[in-house]
Amino acid sequence: AYAANVRYGHPSNTMIVIGVTGTNGKSSTVNFTAQILTQLGYRVGFTSTAGFTIAGREIVNTMKMTMPGRFVLQKLLGDMVDAGCQYAIVETSSQGLVQYRHIGVNYDVAVFTNLTPEHIEAHGGFENYTYTKGLLFQHLGRSARKRIGGKSIPKANVVNTDDDHAPFYASFPADTYVTFGFQGEERANHLLAHVRYPSPTGVIFSVNGIDITLPLLASFEHKNALAAIAALVGAGIPLSVVMNAAAKLKSVPGRFEMIDCGQPFTVIVDYAYEPYALLAL
Repeated sequence: AYAANVRYGHPSNTMIVIGVTGTNGKSSTVNFTAQILTQLGYRVGFTSTAGFTIAGREIVNTMKMTMPGRFVLQKLLGDMVDAGCQYAIVETSSQGLVQYRHIGVNYDVAVFTNLTPEHIEAHGGFENYTYTKGLLFQHLGRSARKRIGGKSIPKANVVNTDDDHAPFYASFPADTYVTFGFQGEERANHLLAHVRYPSPTGVIFSVNGIDITLPLLASFEHKNALAAIAALVGAGIPLSVVMNAAAKLKSVPGRFEMIDCGQPFTVIVDYAYEPYALLAL
């Protein structure tokens, strides 16, 4: 990882890098974050289980892994820099963390979505799995702060407080802390969301008193949209600006995707591969 970082010229030092970890919702959160940034006029790249995107150019992820290893991740980040990307979003898995694939990636924002049992055999128990996710936040706090466009970029810790494991991930050092969820009290650094269902095409989505019509129907999509909104607030973009762009979000392909080919019945495709993901539907 160190060699790859040198080989491609430390690419993450010239972009704002957002890392997303957790058990469920990572790919959708990455995609929603990229969609919002694109709506705001930024050039964006991301890596995820669902695929890679570099300034609008889509690349199929044929590696069968969430977080590429060896030199692939750093090359993708280098390609993003060459394409003029200002933001990079990296879906950061526990497998990638334990295998040091994050080394050399200078993250600015670390996002925790949720934690449920997965990859337990590979990590030797749920406690180890929990700790491994924390390596992203530990790495964030130890990474050098960047200067981009003459501005110092703070390190932001963004955590879903609806999850019981939130205190652990919120305990790591950072410059800025943002929490989010559908529970708790509205505060300047806590994004509290509410959902109301007005029609079959979307919901009224409220975050800290700002209402938008969100064109997403599944409850887990609402959670992932909130995580994306919180990530960008953590990156320093005003909530009102982020919410206006979030009103144009589209479902991620393969995630509660409605298939309409004129058939007289409803078809929904969803990549739910373990019990908690199925319950989230």
